[in-house]
Amino acid sequence: MHKSGQITIFIILGILVLVAILIMASVSNAVKKEKLQKDADAALELESKTDSVKTLVEDCIEKTGEKAILILGYRGGKEDLVGPYLDEQLFDANYLYNMGETSAPTVEEMENSLETLVEKNLKKCTGKMDYSRSLDVSPEIINYNLLFDSMVAETGDIDATVKIENDNTLLTVTWPLIVTVGEQKKEITNFPMQKYNADLEKLSLFSQEFVTQLNYDPYVIDAFYLLKQNYTIDVGLVNNDTYVFLITDNSSMIDYTPLKFLFAAKVGETPLVEVEG
Repeated sequence: MHKSGQITIFIILGILVLVAILIMASVSNAVKKEKLQKDADAALELESKTDSVKTLVEDCIEKTGEKAILILGYRGGKEDLVGPYLDEQLFDANYLYNMGETSAPTVEEMENSLETLVEKNLKKCTGKMDYSRSLDVSPEIINYNLLFDSMVAETGDIDATVKIENDNTLLTVTWPLIVTVGEQKKEITNFPMQKYNADLEKLSLFSQEFVTQLNYDPYVIDAFYLLKQNYTIDVGLVNNDTYVFLITDNSSMIDYTPLKFLFAAKVGETPLVEVEG
């Protein structure tokens, strides 16, 4: 009887140990399944957030490129106002001709200026690319419903490349972005090239030829030459010594608006410029 009782106890202990092992195995499998599910959910969330960030950046690249081209036009092909420049109450304009000195932009200078403008202003459009806890971004750009506190987007240096060719202006941006959701990360670097209907090459050549003519004789404008350009050209006289030219290219459209090119030419005090033709 004593031996039989000992065997029964061992059997019960064995069953308890087996049950404990089965429970531990079941819990372990459940934990593994839960982790796999969490990893899968995090991967889907990461993909969703990455797509959201990529879409936002692509939209900002397009808008920043448009703004850069418009700024370039109103500054006479330059990225900024370069002193000395015409400083008026209603508007400012760069001198492309100033008492015998010419500074009309080349195509290469325009490309470099656009690259600088895009690199300077792209982050202003995307806002603060750090969504850790405080979402300090513009509500016009960021859809808060698409972003969560668990997401962080780290940004690298922006590298913009502009190519002006034929009738178009092409913009390519390389910008390393590392999107983190939980413990998972994904990097975005390259974005689609943007193509703008802006014939800046023709405007560059026109401005160079025009100021060369002014340098030859600042008091004579060849009307036939201007008519051949197929531009709408408005001219105004400021301070009796400076002409302001607003060139409108109706064949170059930026955001459904004709491209405008503004510059000043200081020729010295003079009667009205003689127009040939």
